[in-house]
Amino acid sequence: MFSAATVSSTPGLSLHLAGPETVDGVQNLKVVATITNIGNEALKLLNDPRGSLDTMPTDTFAIQNDAGKEPDFVGIRVKYVPSVVVATAGDDAFTVLAPGQSVDVEHDRKCRLFVILAPDLM
Repeated sequence: MFSAATVSSTPGLSLHLAGPETVDGVQNLKVVATITNIGNEALKLLNDPRGSLDTMPTDTFAIQNDAGKEPDFVGIRVKYVPSVVVATAGDDAFTVLAPGQSVDVEHDRKCRLFVILAPDLM
């Protein structure tokens, strides 16, 4: 007698961005990215400095004012080769999320978002 079992895994991520509705001074502007594993298997995510898991002041988020204009980027550009990092880095180069687990990463966006608060400068 033979029996068959069907096994299915469904990977999935959710990204939620939160920030204050009003800010008293650009120096107080922070955005929190919450990354949640909404799948049913553990995920090993690369901490790429160009992504939301890293706090480097890179051009991580697309930002526009009400007129659809984007501010000039003020920050750093990173030369990053994921294949080299995967081959040579240790576990600290990754974030592992179990099913249902979340991680919050705070981003300081004061330079990038200043023109949204003062759109006449765009």
